[in-house]
Amino acid sequence: MMDRRDFLKYSAAFGSAALANIASPGCVSPSKPLKPADFPVPPGSGLLLKNGRIVDVEGGRVVYPGHILIRNKIIEEVSENSDTPPADITIDLQGSYAMPGLINNHCHLTLPGAADLGIKFFLSALRQMERNAEECLRHGVTTVRDMLGFPGIIERMKKDIAKGRMLGPRILRSTAIQVKGGYLSPFAWIGGDHMISIVGSAPEARDAVAKACDEGADFIKTFLQYTQLWIPADPIPVLGDEELIAINDEAEKHGRFVAVHHTNIEGFRRVLRAGIPSFEHMPRDELLTDNDIGAFVKRGFSIVPTASVAWALSNRRNGDPYSDHPDVTETIEDRKGRLGKILDEFAEEGIKEIVLKYLRRFSDPEYFDRWHLMLTTEPKIFNSAAVIGYQNLRHLVEAGALIGCGNDGGVPFLFPGAMALEMEILQRIGIKPKDILKMATINNAKILRMSDKIGSIRKGMLADIVILSANPFEDAGNLWGVEKVFLEGKLKFSS
Repeated sequence: MMDRRDFLKYSAAFGSAALANIASPGCVSPSKPLKPADFPVPPGSGLLLKNGRIVDVEGGRVVYPGHILIRNKIIEEVSENSDTPPADITIDLQGSYAMPGLINNHCHLTLPGAADLGIKFFLSALRQMERNAEECLRHGVTTVRDMLGFPGIIERMKKDIAKGRMLGPRILRSTAIQVKGGYLSPFAWIGGDHMISIVGSAPEARDAVAKACDEGADFIKTFLQYTQLWIPADPIPVLGDEELIAINDEAEKHGRFVAVHHTNIEGFRRVLRAGIPSFEHMPRDELLTDNDIGAFVKRGFSIVPTASVAWALSNRRNGDPYSDHPDVTETIEDRKGRLGKILDEFAEEGIKEIVLKYLRRFSDPEYFDRWHLMLTTEPKIFNSAAVIGYQNLRHLVEAGALIGCGNDGGVPFLFPGAMALEMEILQRIGIKPKDILKMATINNAKILRMSDKIGSIRKGMLADIVILSANPFEDAGNLWGVEKVFLEGKLKFSS
């Protein structure tokens, strides 16, 4: 279990009175931690997964019978015939589907999927953070790119996972860089400059990148968010071009990459001009032009659309032209039909109660016209994401852009392990399962600059393998049927 002192340190923003309740006996009992599957394989031994249907994501085909020989974390051999390689230990997959481990390229492990000022939140939040990591492995997510979280807790998670004390995926973490008064910068003091560094010039931006890299950040995140995402969606300052270019240049010097949060067309174009390779979310205020898309594809840049966010936070809003748009209505109805099951699968009881409370409130358009103590997301922003944003995504897919996959798990109503939900949403809005699988494996690995290690099942790759009961090429919903998960050749989960 994670040390509560880490959580208390980073929770100071919520008030000392509320934090004092964490140590009190409460009405919310946390779930018990999941333990890794007990299936020892001696070092140097060959583990054979035989008689599987190997999902060749790159080739868009299923190989049967297929056999995978694993030794010392690495895939040593993949054979596509009836002959099985010799091995020390054998697992007969009996025709189940073997695919590369899923990669969640945009999530927040240390955000609990809900926020509240009540005792139930504080009694549930720490366990929810741990559970976010556990549920990733349980649902076939073997690698995550954490897009902003409490670095002390994340580093503790990484150590506990590596030592087998905790079930969880491979984690790459970020440090964010922002201007004073910019998006999320008021929260920088919670986690210190290890979490968000505030800069005011290009030299300061370079220093912040160098410091973050020295302190172990795997990549740099920054923002071109021109308004707050919560009511009243006030304008906020953003980084200038000089700072953006300096951040990207310094990161490359340190062998890192930069990912930029953006949600409008101006941000998209500025990231493109600055030459930053990784775009997060999708422009939702205007349709991308052919020139925008052509330049993006030509430069080989990538984008992670996080379609789940519009699914989670779209709501009817008085005065919003998109409020009754068919795409928004369908999104709201789809959420209404499945959110209960998502919460049962991924959420602590206290978090579940909070989510359902706010869902009831958000179903009333009048709720958003009143003042509230808690920050309240602006539905207009997410409704337009469900209309314009989804259209932009489809156009980029049609143009052959490099598109990754991540669900922004950790933000309200979403959980990092629910990549199958993200992939079902992508399928619902018109993207083919074969393209979605590429987005969540091969493409994500390219974005992470790790395509020589993860993202496919072939000789020489790390043995991150998910065993499914049904063919994911036929329906993205089949990704819910996880039977076994191997991380670097070790069986971590078995249903």
